[in-house]
Amino acid sequence: MSTPAPPRPGPCRGDAPEGREPPSRPFKREDLSALELFDNPIWVFDIEERSMWWANRAGLELWNARDLDELITRDYTDMSTSTLQRLVDYLRRFEAGEVIVDQWTLYPKGVPTTVRCHCSGIPIENGRLALLLDGHRVAGSDEAADGLRGIEAVHHVPVAIFHLDRAGRVRFRNSQALRDFGAIDDALGLLGAETGDEHGSARILDDAMAGEVVAFVTQLESLDGPRWFEVMLRQSLDPLDREAGILFTAFDIDERKREQDRLARARAEAEAAMRARDEFLAIISHELRTPVHTVAGYTQLVAGRPLDSEQQTLVDGMLVAAEQISAHIAELLDSVQDGAARASTPAAAGRAQRPTPRPVPAPVALAAEVQPLDILVVEDNPVNQIMVRAVLEKEGHRVTVVGDGHAAIESVARTRFDLVLMDIQMPGLDGVEVTRVIRARGVSSERLPIVALTANLTPASRIRYLQAGMNDCIGKPFRAPDLRATIARWRPAPKSG
Repeated sequence: MSTPAPPRPGPCRGDAPEGREPPSRPFKREDLSALELFDNPIWVFDIEERSMWWANRAGLELWNARDLDELITRDYTDMSTSTLQRLVDYLRRFEAGEVIVDQWTLYPKGVPTTVRCHCSGIPIENGRLALLLDGHRVAGSDEAADGLRGIEAVHHVPVAIFHLDRAGRVRFRNSQALRDFGAIDDALGLLGAETGDEHGSARILDDAMAGEVVAFVTQLESLDGPRWFEVMLRQSLDPLDREAGILFTAFDIDERKREQDRLARARAEAEAAMRARDEFLAIISHELRTPVHTVAGYTQLVAGRPLDSEQQTLVDGMLVAAEQISAHIAELLDSVQDGAARASTPAAAGRAQRPTPRPVPAPVALAAEVQPLDILVVEDNPVNQIMVRAVLEKEGHRVTVVGDGHAAIESVARTRFDLVLMDIQMPGLDGVEVTRVIRARGVSSERLPIVALTANLTPASRIRYLQAGMNDCIGKPFRAPDLRATIARWRPAPKSG
């Protein structure tokens, strides 16, 4: 005996004839004996126990089972998570009285078989709701076979896939969508809850229906709480009724996003630590070198006066000692910086190679008699002001001294200087900020050379000075010949006749 489709029993509320209540007592296996008359496979699967409960002869043949006892004893506990989630969703829909038509690729004894099933709920022993399947084998062309393979693949990919109608209602969801979001029926709520005004759910659907591919990264409320997803929506035709709808995919990138955020925070913390280290080294360098600079400067001034042999010996010893102390300080600070750079990020390690870019001007021949220059000295330390002024005036230059950055900016705006010697660490505006302001006001480096006069000459600091618009830098403590040579490098060309 063969019929196109067997009459489905009415255990499910949605199947009860009008005016009659569905049967409330659980079915026994013998209650299904009438279904033995049909040639198409019919079987019952106990979802909670993950085991077969009953099958007709055609069902036993489909599952390659010798008899019902052999089929019932088979172990199905190793089914995939996606399959189990799909079945759990069936239970929810059965409880709402729904009858489901779905396509499954089954593997009786490892042999793949595609079956189109009418699925409904049936109460069985111990009050459980089982799955009654009325199956019809699917066979056809290669194109149909490819379609079946595609359907099976969709249920196992790790991407949530929905097919929505034009109003955003769910017409299809794959197993991953069930795992991520449960059995939602309206995607508008899922999108609207997280995307905000910029990507309002109605606007997203309108854009997708208009043919636009809408893609963005956002947090969506999943069954595991808020998680980050890569979302894409695009127009897609329903393969059954050819109605335009929307293909909506959501790929969980929460772990990757959190790792990216963690790395970004770690990078920011490392960069902040490097900045703090550089600032600390700059302060220590300034505090250690400035007193040595002052002692060496005054000693050089004394050395320029008439001295007897004993006095000259003492002064020479003081100069040698000052240079030795300065060298030891430089070695100490360099060692600290190099060690910190090696222990930090690759970017810092690269900086530990200590590049020292610096302009290389054309050699300048020093005449026996040089034209005095108008030089602005920007220095906040009163002792250093006196010392630098004395050294420069001894060379015959005209010197103006100011003690802070604001005064330096005003002086440059008021007076045409030939050269600026700029201290770096000053209260208020530091030397780098002052240089940026001067350059921003149109005073070029050719028009007014600015030379950093500082105890902080780390490679990173040198780069910062040059990027701010300074022409050169000279370290503290300086020797008079070094200062003289630096000034000569930046001396303006003599005016032609």
